[in-house]
Amino acid sequence: MNKKMVFKSFIIFVTLIIIGTIIYIYGNGLLYKDEAIPQPPKASIESGNYDKKIRIEFTNVNDSKPTTNSLKYTGSIQINEGIRILVTFENLEFEKIIREIINKEEGEIYQSDLDDITEIVITREGNLNNLNSNDLKWFSNLKYFTVNHQKFTDISGIKVLNKLEWLDLSYNNISDLTGLNEHEFPKLEYLHLNNNKIKDITPLNKLKNVKYLVLSNNQIDNIESLGILSQLEDLELDNNQIEDISILSKLTNLKELRLNNNKIIEINAIKDLNNLEYLSINNNKIKDLYPLSNLKKLYTLSLEGNEITDIAALSDLNLYQLYLGKNQINDIKPLEKLEYLEKLSINNNNISDISVIKKLPSLIELDIRNNPINDYSPLNGKEYLELKR
Repeated sequence: MNKKMVFKSFIIFVTLIIIGTIIYIYGNGLLYKDEAIPQPPKASIESGNYDKKIRIEFTNVNDSKPTTNSLKYTGSIQINEGIRILVTFENLEFEKIIREIINKEEGEIYQSDLDDITEIVITREGNLNNLNSNDLKWFSNLKYFTVNHQKFTDISGIKVLNKLEWLDLSYNNISDLTGLNEHEFPKLEYLHLNNNKIKDITPLNKLKNVKYLVLSNNQIDNIESLGILSQLEDLELDNNQIEDISILSKLTNLKELRLNNNKIIEINAIKDLNNLEYLSINNNKIKDLYPLSNLKKLYTLSLEGNEITDIAALSDLNLYQLYLGKNQINDIKPLEKLEYLEKLSINNNNISDISVIKKLPSLIELDIRNNPINDYSPLNGKEYLELKR
């Protein structure tokens, strides 16, 4: 063989990574003299990226050196024709639901069938156990994901849904939230995890953009990890085992807070939550209301089923709705300045004098049942009042 004409051609093996309709080429081309050209590795398909091996042949290569050389090439090309990617699901129950959504009872499912899906809602009772990343990876544009009344225990597959804005996994069997700690979910604002079996909420500490968090009806007794979620505006923690709420003092953006049916005694953490508009702490062990005295934006306050005797701290608030049933209140005179108050519930207390009712010009609904009231004359002239007595 003439040394000056070592090779007339050589072959480059490259890898194509297809994302949508863009193909990115990464590869090595090897120039050999009297050597066998190696087989390229087999293509693999994972996480929505699809590898394809191609063969590029260069001819009439002049002045080649009679030694093994290396050639590297990086580039991109636009594919004008659609690429049909076949979709397969490991969870057949989930596949059945998706077929209903895309109105395709049978036949092959392709990536193009799923690309426009931004919302999946599953609310009917079912037996959907778990969804892994191999089934969820096909929904790269999913923003709203609701799966209720199933038997979910493992949520690790959620990590591939990085465009989520709304996630509702309430009414399942979830106890482990580590799947939410593997990704920051930068766009997630609404998270509903109520009615599960959650005790440890530490994995939520990466969700720094969440604004609405619902964790009611679980087994939570420690909420320290919520202190970093400074964007929270609405927090629901009803029906848990919470005693200490001191960490809530850091959540100064809170507008609505629900802590019903816990074991709370002291509420000092609430005194600096000046943006609060709605507060419900029914059925706890609260006695002192002083921390509420400066919450001027508060329009709804519910404190039923506590151990309250003195309500003087409420005298300067701008309340529209006030619920104080099932306490130990004797005197409601501090309410006389609440000119905007429309709804008042003071049932099941020790109140005998209701003369203050005459000074509440906006009142349209009143519940005074089960109190030792002897004189109802303050109600005269209030025919418009919806009364429970």
